[in-house]
Amino acid sequence: MFKKAWLLAGAVGLLTSAGTAGTEIFRCDFETGTGQWDNPESAATVALASTAASGRKSLEARFDPGRAAGRRGNNVIRSVKIPAKKGVYRLGAKVQLAENFGSTLGIEFFNDKNQKVGNNGVYFGCKPDSVSDWNDVTVTGYAYADDTSYALIKVWMPVHLPVPQVLRIDDIRLESADSGPTQPPWKPQYKIRPEETARLTAADFPGPDGIVYPDFSRAGVRPGFHDRKEGRRLKIADFGAQPNDGKDCFEALSKAIAALPPEGGVIEFDAGHYRLSRFLTITRDHVVLRGAGMDATRLDLDYDTGDGRVDLYGLNDGGGVAPHQPIHLYARPRNLKQLVLKADGRVFGTLSLSVHSGNRSYLSARLPEDLSPGRHVITGTAIYQDGSSFSQSKTVMVTPGLSDTLPRFTPGGVIHFRGMGFHGGIICWPSTANAGIQV
Repeated sequence: MFKKAWLLAGAVGLLTSAGTAGTEIFRCDFETGTGQWDNPESAATVALASTAASGRKSLEARFDPGRAAGRRGNNVIRSVKIPAKKGVYRLGAKVQLAENFGSTLGIEFFNDKNQKVGNNGVYFGCKPDSVSDWNDVTVTGYAYADDTSYALIKVWMPVHLPVPQVLRIDDIRLESADSGPTQPPWKPQYKIRPEETARLTAADFPGPDGIVYPDFSRAGVRPGFHDRKEGRRLKIADFGAQPNDGKDCFEALSKAIAALPPEGGVIEFDAGHYRLSRFLTITRDHVVLRGAGMDATRLDLDYDTGDGRVDLYGLNDGGGVAPHQPIHLYARPRNLKQLVLKADGRVFGTLSLSVHSGNRSYLSARLPEDLSPGRHVITGTAIYQDGSSFSQSKTVMVTPGLSDTLPRFTPGGVIHFRGMGFHGGIICWPSTANAGIQV
């Protein structure tokens, strides 16, 4: 285990204090030790390794979720203070992702009061082509504060994820970079001016400051929304949801929304605590959910797919679905390993969880394009790390001419508003552009 400050003599040098453009100010190849590095209270262990990008040694950070011993810090290693001043810096290194991925190599800047005044880093969020490859990594850091005093090179590891991780790093170097202005990679052109009416299109808006902007008048809440008449008002209590009863209000809320007229309306919640145990997608327009006040009504997502562990969301036995439409599968997230969707026993969607998946526990995939009209059995399966698996099946009718009954993507929040169906309308571009593109 590394001590708070290592005393080994290292092949690490502070070459200059800040230097001129392109001047190297720090280098480390770990050949003779780790004297200029620190291992904070991290859940990962750090040691010299005999596998190296060059020479004979590199630095290896290893995280074993079964041996963290209560240490949860994700700051694996950091350099000594490297003198720096305001400017642009380039950090380079060789990195080997020997087991799993998701770590970050970065640089942070501080003033003489140890206050952070800038940072940048690179996140290894993708699975490498090979666990034996040494990847060339470059990070550009910006010390934008006049009182910048020093820099720290750091490596972070996602130790909150219960998977083993091994990262090796070698040939670290830090140099100052040219902070002068750079020319854009495209040919310079004049901006459109308000008086150049022949060049203006329907997508341009001359602002009061004399600058032409994109027309954003239709962005955000539509004019008059808050002033419009609310229409019909329904109480969720009339559909079976009572505050503080500890029961899931998903079915009651779904029924209340379905009971609103085409012009929409308001669903009212009484004061108290409500549970919502499933994601809710609202595909109606002009729907308002209203409580008794910010401090009076509380709606909590207590996500649970029940003892069956899996949920084919939004599918009813014998119900119709569109050809090639999306299917959503949800599962309990704890210790989840894989999700699988099948149509009549044929796999059409899978999700295998890794260190990069976080707490994700849902899968969205489209039905096979060659699935014929008529009756089919859709099966969703959740497989867990202990080898257990749970499945749910629904019989559906693939019906040509039917619109998708579920959106392409899984909900982006607990309650997902998707009015006007799942597809936007036709946006007609000006005559000077390509017209008829659908978004």
